[in-house]
Amino acid sequence: MRNQRYVPAFQRMLLVADDFLKACELDPLHTRLIQASLNQLRHDFFIDKMVPALVFPEMTRQALGFAPSPLFDALGAVHFFFYGFLDLTDDVEDRDLKGFLWQDIGEPAAINIGTSLLFLSFNLLNSLPLESELKLNLYGQFAEAGYALTVGQHRDLLSLRSSTYQVPTLDDALTTHLLKTGSSLALYLTSTAALAGASLEIRDTFESLGHVLGIFLQVLGDWRDTELTYSPDFANGCQSVPLCLLRSRVNEEDGLFLDALLAKAHEGALRQPAATDPLPFDMYRYLVRKYEIVGHTQAVLNRYCDQASQHLDSLQRQGVNTDGLRDFLERLPSLCGSDHVETVSGSVDGL
Repeated sequence: MRNQRYVPAFQRMLLVADDFLKACELDPLHTRLIQASLNQLRHDFFIDKMVPALVFPEMTRQALGFAPSPLFDALGAVHFFFYGFLDLTDDVEDRDLKGFLWQDIGEPAAINIGTSLLFLSFNLLNSLPLESELKLNLYGQFAEAGYALTVGQHRDLLSLRSSTYQVPTLDDALTTHLLKTGSSLALYLTSTAALAGASLEIRDTFESLGHVLGIFLQVLGDWRDTELTYSPDFANGCQSVPLCLLRSRVNEEDGLFLDALLAKAHEGALRQPAATDPLPFDMYRYLVRKYEIVGHTQAVLNRYCDQASQHLDSLQRQGVNTDGLRDFLERLPSLCGSDHVETVSGSVDGL
């Protein structure tokens, strides 16, 4: 189990989150639904998916040489609620709510629970015994990251759903990924560094590292999406790097064919219940193979992996122990074949 090393931190953080939920319960059913949504993240963790809101703060704390403490555990619970909001909201927007619970209760209730998780993250942050200046700084970090990622999600939501839709370029997709995922990963790193009292220079470097890792993991998630029998990114017309790379390389005839496949997949996604005709997705994968998009996607990943390595070099020069972060970077998978394959869940697949 790759997540074994994070089990103690996960358990401590869950205790804080559960105690806080009990203390602020206003309606038993509402609390049960919040727990049901968080259970998906618990499940993801224990089947070895990577939960960024836990992994990156823990790696940052260790890199800065701090032992576990109640304050780091509490900030971890803040991250957990914030990530729960991202994960559930993304599932609603991608028409990908998991399990029978939300199918029975409906999207409005899921949106409500996601909103509650966002407010809970701020309420828990407000309850922490921190200096006013530090607490204000953390508030600003969460608010700025939250706004950036919702703008990034907006860019995805309006891809095929707007009459003003324009075909996104690779740069468009990378900008969206920076806003959607780079901002949240940077938050997990920089907020932990701020709690540890790191210098502004170190926090800035962690922020840059988070942006790069966020883009890397989002592109990796884009590729994993192309391998699914039913590709939510393709059906929703999201700003996916493999799709943008394919668009830039197809000939005119295949370009028209790709547009028709997108339209058919999107039409099926809009139906209730969603139609799952496999043909558009099978042909999309055929075009991805025909134009050797895997190699082009790997080149994009290599670029951001190199940038992450440079930021780690900078942190090391500033006295930060980067061994754990480097180990993580070295274990990131190659699309062209690797024994080390991390499965990324939640906001990395979407937000």
